[in-house]
Order: sequence, then C-alpha cells, then structure tokens
Amino acid sequence: MSQSPTELESSGSSAAYRGGLNQVAAMIRQGMSWSGSERNCTFLNTRGRRFADVSSASGLDFADDGRGAAVVDWNHDGRCDLVLANRTAPRLRFLLNEVAGEHQFLSLKLQGTSCNRDAIGTRVEIVVRAPGDADDEDAEGADPEGADPEGAADTPGATGPRTVKTLRAGEGFLSQSSKWLHFGIAQGQSIERIVVDWPDGQREEIAGVAANRHYRLVQGSGALTPWTPPTERPAWQPSPFQPPAAPARHNVLTVPVRLPVLRYRSYQGQEKSLQEDQGAYVLLTLWSKTCQPCLRELKQWSAEADEIRGQGLEILAVCVDSLTESDATAGQDFVETIAWPFAAGVATPALVDVLQITSNWIYEPNEQLQVPCSFLIDRQGRLKAIYQGSVPLERVVADSRRKYTTAGLFRPTAVPFPGRWLYAQELPRFIRLASALVEGGHLDETVDFLARNRLLLAKDPDYPNVLVHVAAQLRRQDRVGEAVEHYRLAIAAAPEFWAAQNDLAWTLATTRDGAVRDPRQAIRLAESVDRATNHQNPSVLDTLATAQAANGDFETAVRTVRQALELARGQQPALVSSLERRLASFERGEPFVE
Repeated sequence: MSQSPTELESSGSSAAYRGGLNQVAAMIRQGMSWSGSERNCTFLNTRGRRFADVSSASGLDFADDGRGAAVVDWNHDGRCDLVLANRTAPRLRFLLNEVAGEHQFLSLKLQGTSCNRDAIGTRVEIVVRAPGDADDEDAEGADPEGADPEGAADTPGATGPRTVKTLRAGEGFLSQSSKWLHFGIAQGQSIERIVVDWPDGQREEIAGVAANRHYRLVQGSGALTPWTPPTERPAWQPSPFQPPAAPARHNVLTVPVRLPVLRYRSYQGQEKSLQEDQGAYVLLTLWSKTCQPCLRELKQWSAEADEIRGQGLEILAVCVDSLTESDATAGQDFVETIAWPFAAGVATPALVDVLQITSNWIYEPNEQLQVPCSFLIDRQGRLKAIYQGSVPLERVVADSRRKYTTAGLFRPTAVPFPGRWLYAQELPRFIRLASALVEGGHLDETVDFLARNRLLLAKDPDYPNVLVHVAAQLRRQDRVGEAVEHYRLAIAAAPEFWAAQNDLAWTLATTRDGAVRDPRQAIRLAESVDRATNHQNPSVLDTLATAQAANGDFETAVRTVRQALELARGQQPALVSSLERRLASFERGEPFVE
C-alpha cells in the first residue's frame, strides 16, 4: 500500500497511491487478513543459538490472526502455560501445558524496596551443577555457542551452566507475561546459587536453593521465602471445538441480471448449458456427496418432483466433487439411487468460478461458496436470488413469483429487516461484474454477459472502458472481428473516447484479416484523434503514421513517426524502440502489420 501523500505530488504518484488504496479495498472485500493468514510459528532452542521449527509438532500452529502471547504457570505445576490473543475469533486461547517429563524448575517472585516495588528491570542468574561436577571446575559440555541471551558478563567463580532472565513489564505486542520468573532445570542438575542484580545496582547471591519450589525474594533480605501454591486447583475441561457452520443466507436481487451462459457436463459426457427462454424457472444447486444437508435436500426435492414442476420450477443438480476427484460421473450413483427426476451433471471449473465471481460481486466480504448453494434463474436467464445453505421449497416458489414492476419493488425483500431508506435507490454496478469476469480470465462469458445486459450497462460511465478492455483481450486472441465490434460499441457509448478510437484505428490499419482491414477508415479515425490531442501524443502519432503507411503514403508516415519519436523521448521512453523499428520499415516502403 502506498504511503499517504503529505504534499502536492505528481499525477503519477497520486495514481500509485490510489492504486494502493484500491488493492487494500479489494483485499478487505475478499475477507483477507492484515497478517496474511499466516499460521503461528513455534521455535525450540536446541542448543546455544540453534533453533528448530516445532510449530506443527507443538500443536501451536493455529491459523488464527494472532496478536499477543503471554507465558504463565497458571496451575503452579512448574510447567509454563500459554495465553494467546487474536484479532478475530477465537479472541482468546488458553493452552495448558501437560507435556510429560522429568525436568525441574525454579520459580521466583521479586519485591523491590530501594528500587521499584515490582522489581521491574531486575536481572536474575542461576548457576546449576550437574552430578559429578567439582566445585572448582567449569561445567563440561557447555555449548561454545551458548552466549548469554541477555548479554550478561561471566559471573566470577561460576562453576556451571547459567541461565539469565530479566523481569520486564511486558515483552510482546498487546501482552504481558507473569511476574513470576520461571527457570527450567534439567533432570539431575542442582542449583549452586542464584545471583540477583537489582535495578538500583545492588547485588545479592544466595546459595543452597532447592529446585522444584516457588520462592519470594524481598530486596536486601538475603534469603528466599518459600511460597506454597493453593491446594485447590480448578478442574480443567477443554472446550469442545466445532468448525463454525456456514450460516444460511437467502437473498433476492433488487434488480435481476442476465448471467452469461452457464455450462456443465451431463453424466453422458455432453456439454450442456442453461439457455434463455428455457420455459421455466430453474434452481441451479451445487452439491457434494460429502454434504449431508445436500443429500437430504435432494431426496426431499426428488420426492416432491410433481409439486415442484406444478409450480413452474425445474431443478438442475450439479455435483462439485468432479473438481477434486476429476471424475466425470461424480455423484451419479446417488442421483440414480434416489431416482432423481430433474437434470443433473457435474460442475466444470469455469461454471463454479463464474458463480463465485457473481457471489463476490453481490456479497462483501467475499466468501467462498459452500454447499449446498443454489441460484434461482428465471425464464429469461436472469439471476433472481441466491440461497447459501438449505432453502425451503416454499421460499423458492415465493421468490419465483415476485414481479419486477419497478426497480425498488424488491428492495424490502433484499434486506434482513424493515426500515426507511435514507437515499433513493441506485442501480447496482453491473459493470463491476463484467470487469470481474474478464479479469478472472472468462473472456467468452464476459462477451456474452455484455451482450445480454447491454441496456443495463449502457448508462454506466465505466461501460466504454470495459468494452475497450474486452476488445484488447479479443485482439490478443486473434478474434479481430469481435474486437472491432466492441471498439465500435465503446465509441457509440462515448463518442469522445479517444482511446477507443485510437485502438480501433490501429486495429483496422494493422490486422492481417482482409475482412476487417480498412486503412481508409483507420486514417480518418487517427486524424480525428490527433486533432483532439493537439498533435502532441506520441502514441496517437504512432497510430496515425501506421495508418498513413497502410494507405501507401510512406513519405508522410516517415514525417509523422519522426514527430512521434521526438515527443516520445521526453514523454514515453518505452515507446522509442518500437517507433524506431517502424521508422525503418516505413523508410523501406513497408507497412506495419501485426
């Protein structure tokens, strides 16, 4: 994301900033996490400066949007427990440490007298001794890389491995661990002494400390006071975890929209499609063999087939298991078992993707479609309602009978509660669905969608831009005739849309398709755009020169491309090499053809 501008900047910087904001808005619509949905990581210090990734083995690799972690020996058993805080549910996790082992511990609670009472900033070092260590020898086997993580200097007379901790008021984001200092001690080791450096510079050394104990230490006392944990401890019962069920969501569109042709595969291996004027309402339902609500719903609809058809409704059951199993007959055994009387087949990736894009256009934040999921399509091929989760047949029938007499008629039905409207109704931005389809790689579906919804889309200010974008995609696929048609539609919708005229002129001048190539019209368009841009746009001059060459006027084309080169060196350096190649071509008397 671009940084917020603090002063007037160039248009390029402003465009980059707006682009960053658009990307953030898109991620929010998609329900993405600010942390990137990264799993928690846990690292185990194996020796010295070495760490091993034990995220999965520890069970701490939750996919939560984590924020803080605090360490506390909650039940005073000598094992550190964890409290994790998240931005979203579950907001709090408590993890009780029940790892078995023979390790020992020492737990200290400090109290300052001449320093702050909480003793924040106190540095505590414990020196341990392994069995067989002599008093005047350094402990053997210490890791040469085992530098003190706190940066402590060697303690004079130390005879064994040391562990150092500093008492802090907080060590992490949005979290503060217990003020009890916890030290882990290996089995068989004993504590030789502890060294306490208080924040005000005082130092105390205490020997003869037993392990597996809780102690309190008051500054200046020179002795540890044993502390006994409460004998009554709460009974821990892990809370049952169940994945949240997808909530049922039934919505009627305030204005129906004609979907592109939806294609699926029948169990006979044929490609089928939902066409306009199919003569009945169609409830397209996505289902899976692993979804019990799906199976119950299909059984019920199969048993009520006569009543359903009597209401002027057909059902198309499309199994999505084919997407993961690559099985062209996924679900066929089940529909045969229940004697399914309606149409059925398997989903194609394109079908599910188009429906997902449509759902994303309607709902924010965007959520992945969950089965069962159904789409009510009327006799004209228009999407009228979406049902996520099981849907009562009575609701589908009632929605199919609603009439769109005015744009606002369905407004109360499309919201979850009644109320008064502050603003007059505006038509949904159907053009955004077209943009999402083409950006998703569904060019054929986009072309079909634009053709079916031309009257709805024509008044949208972004309609010409989308037409030009689609035309460019068509041209890349050598579908030049269709590209020209979309350029002409864009110009008809916005007569002063110079970019569309320039692209159309380029296409008519450079295409190899004789049925489309029209150099004379290309030069008329290019001259018009050149006048509108005051002969100062190198890209437009490039098109004009190419059109002049296509008409055989190479002398004029050379002059024009040289003018474009002069402007491009200051305005569009990336265009210079292409202009130089065309200049050489025109000087040889050769037109430029793509």
